[in-house]
Amino acid sequence: MIKIIAFVNQKGGTGKTTACVNIAAALALKKYKILLIDLDGQANTTISLGIDPLEIKRSMYDVLLNHIELREIVQQSPRENLWLAPANIELANSDISLDGHQTRLKEIIQSYKERFDFILIDCPPSLSLLTVNALSASNGVIIPILCDYLSLEGLKQLLFTIEKIKNGFNHDLTILGILSNKVDHRRNLTNETLKLVRKEFPKEIFKTEIPVCAALAEAPSFGKDVFGYTSWATGATAYKEVTAEILKRIKE
Repeated sequence: MIKIIAFVNQKGGTGKTTACVNIAAALALKKYKILLIDLDGQANTTISLGIDPLEIKRSMYDVLLNHIELREIVQQSPRENLWLAPANIELANSDISLDGHQTRLKEIIQSYKERFDFILIDCPPSLSLLTVNALSASNGVIIPILCDYLSLEGLKQLLFTIEKIKNGFNHDLTILGILSNKVDHRRNLTNETLKLVRKEFPKEIFKTEIPVCAALAEAPSFGKDVFGYTSWATGATAYKEVTAEILKRIKE
């Protein structure tokens, strides 16, 4: 069963963190116990849950490189059933120290994963050693994409990287789905790109699309997921629907 899910895209601005946070929150609303791991030095997931990374004494950097136990940094988020392993700026400088340790995260969470129903990992917007660690530790991948040509080209490169990691470090790795994000059907480019993606990846792409939605952009500034900010927004409805789709794929 898919239990550890990495949210990955090497491009910035694809809504990866927004997807990770709100799918985690939607799962928590369904009473699943969720651990959200922030592996991005920008700490956007940490900030999105109302936690100031400047006030964190220990983060995922310490877990990965200073041999601190994961349980020592995990915090309860404002959302019931949702816990966070936070990040701070130190993570941005971790790649050199992680050289040769592509499976360290997998080893760290191995004895911890039974405490949670799902572990979601928000990766940095790059194919760094942090991302490699996340993919090595996960058995499912969700790829948020924008509806433009460059995103489609980047998707092909990312799928190639995922296949290399699957063959090298993690034979259990599978693509859980491709998530079309910030969708605006008024744009011809959006419709053309979605047509191409659905033609090329018909099984991988989720039926649910995440629309352009002001509430999704505003919620992090209040330290809330979209359901805590305004549960009636179109973005909130979409994330409930895609979460149901994810659970269905996991159970198939």
